[in-house]
Amino acid sequence: MYKNPSFSFFLCISKLNKEYLSKSINSILIQTFNDFDLLICVNGDENVYEEIKLFLENNFPNEKKIKLFHHCLKSLPNALNYLLNQTNADYILRMDDDDICLSNRLQNTINLLKKNQNIDIVSGQVKYINNKGLQIRESNFPTKDNQIKRLLHIKTCIIHPTVCIRRKKLIEIGGYRSFKRSEDLDLWIRMRDHDAQFIGSKETFINYRLHNQSMSSSLISYICPFQVYTQNLLEKGMKYWHLEAFCFSFLRLLIYIFKTKIKINFK
Repeated sequence: MYKNPSFSFFLCISKLNKEYLSKSINSILIQTFNDFDLLICVNGDENVYEEIKLFLENNFPNEKKIKLFHHCLKSLPNALNYLLNQTNADYILRMDDDDICLSNRLQNTINLLKKNQNIDIVSGQVKYINNKGLQIRESNFPTKDNQIKRLLHIKTCIIHPTVCIRRKKLIEIGGYRSFKRSEDLDLWIRMRDHDAQFIGSKETFINYRLHNQSMSSSLISYICPFQVYTQNLLEKGMKYWHLEAFCFSFLRLLIYIFKTKIKINFK
C-alpha cells in the first residue's frame, strides 16, 4: 500500500499505443493542481506489462507520481477495483489512455468540491476528437444532480474519463462490477440508488477520442446497457425508475435491430 496524496488518477491499459499514451500521461502530469498521483494498471498479458514498463522508464524516468501495476485479468472493472485497493486517496479520477486532460481539469474539479462538500461524483464536459486529434464537436451535459439522475437511462450525461469519485462512496457500494463496456453505467445507477450526490461542471475536462465503430460494436453499445438495466431491475424489484429504464433500453435495442435489419441467433 502506497501513501497517497488527496487525489489519484486511475489509468488502465490493455495494449500500448505510444503516441496516445504519451499524450495522455503528459496531460495528467501538467495539471495546475499538484496534489495527486497516477496509478497505472496493465490488465492482461505480462508481455504488454513489460513493454509499457520499458516505455515509462524511457519516456518518464524518475517520475515519482507514476506507480505501475499489473493485473492478470484483461478486465477493466477488475483492474479499477485492483487500483482501488492500492490507494488511500480521498478521491479517484478516471482517465483513458487515448484521451487528453485539460491542464485545469483537477483544479476545476476541486473548485466544485469546495463549493459543494456533499458531492460524491463530479463530471465535466468533453471535446470529442477523432483518431487524428481533430475536434468533432463539444458536449453539453446536464450539471445539476436531479437532471443527471433523471437522464441517466435516456441519454449519455456522464463520460467516465471525466469523473472524480469520492473513494469512500465507491467502496461503500462495492466498487465496479463486471459489465462489458457498461461498468460505468452500472456504477452510476448503483450510486444513484445509494443517494450519491452528482454534479457536473460546465467546463471542458478532457479531449475525448472517438474511434470508428463497426456494426457489431454498435449493436454491443445497445446490448450492454440493456444487460445492466435488466440486472438492476432484478436486484431492486419493480421500482418505477428501474422499470422505466429497463423498458426504455429494451425499446432502443429493438428499434436499432429493426433499423439495421440485424438477425440475432438466440440459440
